Amino acid sequence: MRSLLVLCLLFMGGACLAQPTSWVLSSTIEVNANSVHIDQLNQVYALKKGEIVKLDDNGNEIARYSNRLIGEDIHVDVNNPLKVLVFSPQLMKLKFLDSRLSEMQDELDFSVYGFDQVGLAATSHSNGFWLYDALRFEFVRFNQHYEETARTPNVLQLLRVEFFPSQMVEFNNNLYVTDPNQGVYVFDVYGTFIKRIPVKGIAKLVISDNRLFFEKGGTLYALDLSDLNEEVVMLSGSVEEGFGVNRNRIAVIHKKAINIYQPSP
Repeated sequence: MRSLLVLCLLFMGGACLAQPTSWVLSSTIEVNANSVHIDQLNQVYALKKGEIVKLDDNGNEIARYSNRLIGEDIHVDVNNPLKVLVFSPQLMKLKFLDSRLSEMQDELDFSVYGFDQVGLAATSHSNGFWLYDALRFEFVRFNQHYEETARTPNVLQLLRVEFFPSQMVEFNNNLYVTDPNQGVYVFDVYGTFIKRIPVKGIAKLVISDNRLFFEKGGTLYALDLSDLNEEVVMLSGSVEEGFGVNRNRIAVIHKKAINIYQPSP
């Protein structure tokens, strides 16, 4: 459990640094991966060269997905383990996979919907999804029937800064978008801008249990989204190669394996 004690050391954007939380190594999965995700059911997704391998946290393979036609550089969103989002920014193609990593429908080609350059995609509530229109600088939400339900203003004009988002994720009915040079921007599900979280250097968004996890110098930090207090997440190794987090597990790539951590008793 997280400690509520705050040391109140100023750290990155005026937040306080909370007492570190300690986690213990519970298992190691022998699998080679370039990136890793873990869903709310403790299922691990190892990604490498356009292939997704789904495993339980003991390393037993559950399912595997591979499709060279969607490209090797794929982004995966496992926030809904029954409808996994797979997006290829190179080909601007989107697919949804079921719990067995089988394709649920034909791939979505954004060019058919009038989008010439889509940079990001993310799962949304009620089986919907978000995309980032990189030409119009707008975030657009679609429902499960591919009908547009929300759209932000042109964020370049709205924020009046150079804007180069690297990832987005929906959490608790808010859309979080990170620009490593500017911080994390928060919009509601209707596309209204709420605030900027002034923590820079975050390229990958991992949010769980109302905390935003990020890596700096190989160390994992957790930012409480309620009060912006930060804490060091104490692990036995570096998270520089990649990590994934859910409420009670942390998955970390280490050499040719994935280490699974649980909170220390």
